[in-house]
Amino acid sequence: MSDSNTLAVIAGAGKFPVMVIEGAKQHGLRVVVLGLKEIADASLADIADEFYWVAPLRLNEWLKRLHQVGAKTAVMAGYVQKKSMFRRFGILSFLPDRLFLKLWFKDIADKRNDTVLTAVANLLSQHGVELQDVTRYCPSVLAPSGVLGAERINANLRRDIQFAWSIAKEMGRLDIGQSIAVKNGEIIAVEAIEGTDMMIERAGQLCKNGGWTLLKVAKPNQDMRFDVPTIGINTIENLHRHGAGALIVEAGKTVIVDMQDVIALANQYRIVFAAIDHASSINDIPIS
Repeated sequence: MSDSNTLAVIAGAGKFPVMVIEGAKQHGLRVVVLGLKEIADASLADIADEFYWVAPLRLNEWLKRLHQVGAKTAVMAGYVQKKSMFRRFGILSFLPDRLFLKLWFKDIADKRNDTVLTAVANLLSQHGVELQDVTRYCPSVLAPSGVLGAERINANLRRDIQFAWSIAKEMGRLDIGQSIAVKNGEIIAVEAIEGTDMMIERAGQLCKNGGWTLLKVAKPNQDMRFDVPTIGINTIENLHRHGAGALIVEAGKTVIVDMQDVIALANQYRIVFAAIDHASSINDIPIS
């Protein structure tokens, strides 16, 4: 029996699922968590109204649980490291069910994030479960526009942002990755399947003298149901470890987990931290 007051949270790794669950409960919803096995944090069971483990690639198991708990709506929160799909035996190491294999090998034209996740969303919809904007119940996690930390933007950084913005947006349009590293009008590294953290490490190795900028943006037509750009404490720690001087994200399209702690840590490490709406809006920010 379906229940319009029930929200299913399909949870991956990280702290963002906690914020989604807490936000949904503040809206008076009954929250049922489907935790992806060996990926989600088991402690989510402590804050969910109901909690079930599901295998990441066994979609029939998802559908069975969703129907069992009566969920008509769901959100996907947290991350999954897609690079694990390329370990030995590939996706077969996850023991996918027949429904997923059909989707993976027959229904989709390529394996990029939007292609796969849109197909999953469409499958859920066909079975009566609508995937929602992941920030619907916690909009305060989205980055506000402006300089968020204490460090100011200088003229060189402004030029690098203006130079790199359209490149990053084109990467997003092609669904390659969300982030690029730039310094003095040169692209140092781009993100692909390895994820932001490994790209940051590579940028640090390539730019030994540091002072480079990480630019992280949403796709031009970002689907806010999934694969939304996200940063947190670990992002700042990693940037500091590998010599970055600035972090620029897209305002209103980037999730900041534990925002005040992230800002405080960026200040401690003297990393410029700002969110802008588009490349031209950087001209509205005073430079030091």
